[in-house]
Amino acid sequence: MKKLVGDFINALKANDLPRMKEIAEELLRLSELVRDLDPNLPDHLKELVTELRKLSGQAATAAQKASPNLVPAATRLTEKTAALLKEADNASPSKSPEEAAQLKSQSNQVRDSNKTLISTCRSAATAPPGTPEKALADKNLVSAQQQFDAAVSALASKIPTPPPPPKQAAARKAEGPSFKVIPTSTEISSTSTAPPPKSPGKSPASRKKETAAKETELVIAAKKQAEAAEEFAKEAREKAQQQKDASKKQSTLADADRVNKEAQALVSAAQSLANNPLRQSAQRSLDSVQSNLAGAITKLATGLDESAAANKSSDLGKALQDLSGDVESESEPFFGSYDSVMADLQKLIAEHDKMDSKSIVASSRLISEKIAVLAKALQKRADLMKDDPILQEQLRNTAKVLRDKAMQVKILSAVNITSKGGNEQVKSASLGLCTSLKESLTAYQEATIKLNVKRSNNRTAKIRNILSLCKAHK
Repeated sequence: MKKLVGDFINALKANDLPRMKEIAEELLRLSELVRDLDPNLPDHLKELVTELRKLSGQAATAAQKASPNLVPAATRLTEKTAALLKEADNASPSKSPEEAAQLKSQSNQVRDSNKTLISTCRSAATAPPGTPEKALADKNLVSAQQQFDAAVSALASKIPTPPPPPKQAAARKAEGPSFKVIPTSTEISSTSTAPPPKSPGKSPASRKKETAAKETELVIAAKKQAEAAEEFAKEAREKAQQQKDASKKQSTLADADRVNKEAQALVSAAQSLANNPLRQSAQRSLDSVQSNLAGAITKLATGLDESAAANKSSDLGKALQDLSGDVESESEPFFGSYDSVMADLQKLIAEHDKMDSKSIVASSRLISEKIAVLAKALQKRADLMKDDPILQEQLRNTAKVLRDKAMQVKILSAVNITSKGGNEQVKSASLGLCTSLKESLTAYQEATIKLNVKRSNNRTAKIRNILSLCKAHK
């Protein structure tokens, strides 16, 4: 992809429109090759499978045309097939006896289908043109290529990826499979024709169970935080009854009531986000309530011990600063960028056939710039997921895919004027970007829920620390 982008820039500088069109078509071919790959495959296996699919197509095309390119394509195909089989052999010792036997069986299928494809290529290349033998050989060639590609994909999906660190593996085992839902939020417009992302290998019932477990964890954490806040409010009310100053007494009671109110709102906001994990407004509401609760607790603590709270170097002053500094929302930049770029994409998809070339180029350039902001937000969220390296890597890969697909749309738009079917190519690439964009929302929200749980637990500890400090003040 990077090489193609570099080649395109060079062609653009040279004003070489045919070359620009050629690169754009190559990008489309690459997107087709990787479209149905297992997303859990490590990058080196994705590249290997993609290369094998590409080579099988080149060999088949060369055979149908009786081209001299058949020999080098077939040789390269055999070499890459051997590389995949070596990957399978290396993975076999880490498998159970039954899994190792299955891996060996699938390796044999790849080896046999490779031999069949090469043999069929020779038959198609040597069959007399325009004869029934040639038609039959070409038909068999298509079937042989499909069988080879299927065997390669099946084998690659069974080669294990590196396991997570022991602690992370234990955590995964305890909490169940990774949280994954299909975007169903009403905030994701239904006008797009792109299919929703799927969770490979998991039934709807399984995904629902995993989501419920995560939601419960989020609500439980919020309830614990609310209980700590309410306990602090109760302590403050008891102290208020001992105050002789009626005005201060009423102020403390009012501040305690506000803490209780915000604590109840916290549980409601957490429940709302749990019920609608892909709704941006639900996350924004939770961020807002967390900020309000921190403010209410700070005001109440200040009324109980004004001098210590005002002193930033005191234990209470530091504790209040720590609580207030932990509620700043980091979700808003992502959601704002997501809403904006999704609207632009949907407009490009819906109106591409009515737009002139300059408008398409301008729209794709703007989308690419917004995707860059979105990818940066995903990367920032990934940096916070040190406790979950698997999800961290998923976020980083998602950011990379978005940047690559946005660049593809941008390049296709630039060469749109050189092709009669250019608009349709732009639409196709835009639909692919739209699907990846929805997938980025799912991954981002999974990370956000994990962070919400972690931060809620941290804030519970901070509130209890503030309570302890206020209790110690006489």
